[in-house]
Amino acid sequence: MSGPRQAARTQSPAGGPRRITVCWRASATGGGEESKDVRAVRRAPAAGAAALAVTLGLVMLRDAPSAEAAQGYERCPVGHACFFTEQDGQGEMCAWYDDEADWQAGIIVCAWGRDSAPRSAVNNGYPGDPLDEVRYFDDAGYQRPLGCLRTGERGDLHGDTTVRSLKWVPGC
Repeated sequence: MSGPRQAARTQSPAGGPRRITVCWRASATGGGEESKDVRAVRRAPAAGAAALAVTLGLVMLRDAPSAEAAQGYERCPVGHACFFTEQDGQGEMCAWYDDEADWQAGIIVCAWGRDSAPRSAVNNGYPGDPLDEVRYFDDAGYQRPLGCLRTGERGDLHGDTTVRSLKWVPGC
């Protein structure tokens, strides 16, 4: 086939994806010129790729770690209770947004919690939530309470007892 092409864009009746139909038409001169519509259709993928690259670049800039990345307790995501291997929210961190019946074999496993007692903790839960405080336990299955953290409470923990489970509760 030779000659200019013509493209027609149609919208599906159900509002689905567009279908592009390209037709060939022989010109009187036998030349190979494309119509403006066809050139626009051919440039569309390149323009889309450029727009995607710009968008991804902006997202990467927005999500890039800042020079002042979160430190200590501030690393704990909103809505979570976090426990740390060192005092003042330092060291390794394990975080839960829901009850956990067993730190060692549950849904979210805290690997360092098998052998080490946490040295600090923070309740970064949602204030006003009916279950906004965190009770933590010495044994799996919410057995033998060790302590409780009120919403927003943070602090160092003392002792060598490993924590095995935690539960969000209405009050300490």
